Amino acid sequence: MELKDRLARLVALLDKHPEIEREAKLVPLAAKLSKAIVDFLAKAEASVYGNSAEYPELIGLITNKELNTVVTLDWLNTRAPAGKKLAKATKKEKEQFAIEMVKTGRAGELIREIKDTPRRQMENEMSAMVLSDDAAVAAKIKAMKPAQMRQLCEHYGIPVVNNAKGAVDKKKTQPNLLKKLNEFREHAKLTKL
Repeated sequence: MELKDRLARLVALLDKHPEIEREAKLVPLAAKLSKAIVDFLAKAEASVYGNSAEYPELIGLITNKELNTVVTLDWLNTRAPAGKKLAKATKKEKEQFAIEMVKTGRAGELIREIKDTPRRQMENEMSAMVLSDDAAVAAKIKAMKPAQMRQLCEHYGIPVVNNAKGAVDKKKTQPNLLKKLNEFREHAKLTKL
């Protein structure tokens, strides 16, 4: 007899006699069976959905250290199914989240969103600087981390000047960034007319 047949027999028996699972001598056995079914489902779903094409890509993006500003605990919880909120966003919780997203068919949508978010953030950042005055732009550039400046410059094709250690030289890169910013401001003025 297959597992499916045994489960069907059990379901039929419980449908006819629901009180049986509350009998004193069967309560511990019912609890063990329930736990075993939960464990089996968790492992079976991980095996089935973990072998999909979307799972490795989604889990790679969710666990990518460079995307920690995008994939936060709050971000994961707003996209998690009802009743399946993450407590700390541990590796195991992220794996379960990815399996759930593949299972519900939302993995592809999340992959596109995660990949698109950094680009949108850079575009929003540049747009905000274009609309800001020079003092606010100078403060924003000063507050930028070198990696953040490199990412923004590379996105817009702005030449990046590196120091001897290979890191971004913010003082030497800033004029290039301001030049591009002024080009955008000029373009914005022309399109308003």
